[in-house]
Amino acid sequence: MNPTIKPLTPRTIWFVPFLIILAWCTIGCRSASSTDPSAEVFCAEYCVSPTFQEFYNDHGGAAVFGAPISGELALTLEEEYVSQYFESMRIDYYPQSGQFDIPNLGEWAFEGLSSDEQETMRLSTHDVAAPFVDFYIIYDGREIFGDPLTPLLQDGSLRVQYFENIRLEWQPGLTTTSGLSSGSLGRAHFDQTAYNYEIIAQPIQDRLEQVNLSAVVSAPILFDGESQTFFIQAFSPSQEPVDGIDIQIMLGSSDNPLTVEATTDSQGKAAVTLDPATLNLTPGKRVQATIGAYNLERNLLGETSVTFETWW
Repeated sequence: MNPTIKPLTPRTIWFVPFLIILAWCTIGCRSASSTDPSAEVFCAEYCVSPTFQEFYNDHGGAAVFGAPISGELALTLEEEYVSQYFESMRIDYYPQSGQFDIPNLGEWAFEGLSSDEQETMRLSTHDVAAPFVDFYIIYDGREIFGDPLTPLLQDGSLRVQYFENIRLEWQPGLTTTSGLSSGSLGRAHFDQTAYNYEIIAQPIQDRLEQVNLSAVVSAPILFDGESQTFFIQAFSPSQEPVDGIDIQIMLGSSDNPLTVEATTDSQGKAAVTLDPATLNLTPGKRVQATIGAYNLERNLLGETSVTFETWW
């Protein structure tokens, strides 16, 4: 096999100052062989969003992108789109066109350079370095990684190469199978910009085993003739709001409870207002409402309770 691949875009030699600026990007690398990219759903701190699951699996999964480090995010540039961050990269999806895109986080990493240094980079082309050639070919590197921005560089004990969308790393002394990993540009970019994003609740009720519920009532003391509203929110164990969870509220006697159902919205929330005529409550009593969260198979995922007093 030819040890190099000619890139499409001319690039230039890169020097030591670049390593100083981006040395911190080496934290949190993921081995290319550590996770099966064909796994149906990959969850770590977060789960891969259903929006991105097929694209993620088809283009290398955790071996390329790393673990998900955010939920699905809402962004707006010229049009609204959604994104999810992974340890090494970010994937964007544009609903209007149905297109996926991978932002140039490798190029973003160069923004700290002086204009002279950036100009120097464009004076010569770079090949895909020998340790990364097979990985580049297997995972359709021209489309997913972009063209090389640098030659093979030494960063501490690592050999690294920067591409338009990713940083690849290799530990000398190990084979390219066990020693090759992707860097953490995704986490670096997310840590600097995440405060600008709106988290979108994910419809993951069909694969959750647990949901955390919070609930409050509009009237801790309910007077005669007043309605009572329950405000409920469902969260995954990683504290993402969960869309489409079935909520059941039961109050009254255990022998003959009043049961009301609702479904969480895009923020994981549900609000249920009960007409006083339907409550049939005893005056001067403490009422406990039991609130449960259920998946599509009606399996209980989580439960909480809230109390209020009647006064009339």
